Amino acid sequence: MHAKKKIELACEFKLDIMEKNKNKDIVETRKYNSNVTEDDLQALGKKGLSMDTGDDSLLQDREEQIDFSGEDLDVPGRHEVNLTPNLGLKDEENSLYSQGGDSKDNLEEPERANLDKSRK
Repeated sequence: MHAKKKIELACEFKLDIMEKNKNKDIVETRKYNSNVTEDDLQALGKKGLSMDTGDDSLLQDREEQIDFSGEDLDVPGRHEVNLTPNLGLKDEENSLYSQGGDSKDNLEEPERANLDKSRK
């Protein structure tokens, strides 16, 4: 390709870009209206539910409140609260679930806990 042809193509490309930028400036700008009307709230529906009411029909029709406390979960050591002497804070550092890591895998099985990983 000759140098003159390259220059012509570059000029055409630059003109196309300038034309597109000019069109962007023409776009109408509108102010955002932050006032939410009753119609807006009704269209949005209940807070925390999907816009597709078919998916949330079980949540809307429930007879009992949902229990988010997690009291029914089986968490090791939940009832074995070990308080530090002065601060009254729970001692999680020495709990089994917080001692994991590359060198401390399989803490539940003492015979395998101290094996060197390179020998496996």
